[in-house]
Amino acid sequence: YQEEELAEEGIEIEDDGVAYDGNSVIALPVIEGRHIDAFDHQAQAYISGHGRTAEWDELDWNYKRLSPQYWIKTEDLLDDIDIFESKVGFMDVTASTNKRTMRASAVPPYPCGNSVPVLRSLSDQVDDMVMAAVLNSYSLDFAARFKVQGLHANWYLVKSFPFPDLSDEKKGKITEIAEKLHSTVPQATITEDEVELADPESETIRDEAER
Repeated sequence: YQEEELAEEGIEIEDDGVAYDGNSVIALPVIEGRHIDAFDHQAQAYISGHGRTAEWDELDWNYKRLSPQYWIKTEDLLDDIDIFESKVGFMDVTASTNKRTMRASAVPPYPCGNSVPVLRSLSDQVDDMVMAAVLNSYSLDFAARFKVQGLHANWYLVKSFPFPDLSDEKKGKITEIAEKLHSTVPQATITEDEVELADPESETIRDEAER
């Protein structure tokens, strides 16, 4: 669905990109590659157009909002519960000559397009914040530049990236910092075939100098 189609049904879209009918979540935004930057799933806002000619606007940290191009209705997503689990998304389209080769962020419980591959930890020892922080680190980016030779961060390359063995103390500190660097990432719960969203308690650091 696009915004015009949802508007025809009287569905309102909030700044978080979610489509509501009253207090009920009706449709969730599709996160695309343009949305992703380091610790940020609201890097750019969709303006108009389609494909490579689409116009996007880069968003300042003081004016973050999720402005997608497409939505999927929640009734079409309830059979795929994995979508509502916590995850880290990274920008697939990249190059070793870019300012940053890897750009990753913890992303909301929304569907992601094919230009945003997602990672989930299979261990309770590593959470999304730690995973995103490692992927966005300069040390991993240095290694990624030697491995990414084309224009995509394919899975066979990403799974070869080094991941440090961190103590619980270090993981706790990394999580604390990463939560402050991330744009707000809501969490989802499903009750009686309905999706409910809740924002985390952590506050995002928005001052560029402090970041």
